[in-house]
Amino acid sequence: MILLQKGNKEIIENSENWTLEIDSNWNSKRIDLTIKSRKSNLYSEFTHCSIKKAFLISLIARYDNYNLSGKASEISNFLLTSPLSLNLLKSRKASFELNGKYLIYNCRIGRRDKHSLSNIFILIEKLTKEIDKLTDKKTLHNTGYNSAWRQCIKRK
Repeated sequence: MILLQKGNKEIIENSENWTLEIDSNWNSKRIDLTIKSRKSNLYSEFTHCSIKKAFLISLIARYDNYNLSGKASEISNFLLTSPLSLNLLKSRKASFELNGKYLIYNCRIGRRDKHSLSNIFILIEKLTKEIDKLTDKKTLHNTGYNSAWRQCIKRK
């Protein structure tokens, strides 16, 4: 099998309520991966923020620290505490970004590290399911409140 020294591949995949736009660039040593996940049935947009590993503080303190730039939200707090997202942030140059209706994940892995590549996609799939649960709870709570409020108005 002949492997190309440099390349680029873009893939768009639909899974359940999410559309994944995968952009990969590679050379002889590494793969740069960007996964843009868009929730198709999301009514409001994510609060814009990005989460990256704080390298200097992590080096000094000898444990992982992460920087949150932008506004904190329920989803960003989930990303900072979830074991799924923390495992994804252990990759080199890994970051999450919430922008509009997109959850964007960037990372760099070794070219021959196919095991990490498959784990990234498994963890992203589990993470999107967890975010679905969070946003569905929020939507159910809001619609339940609105319908109860409407019934109260009709009674008066």
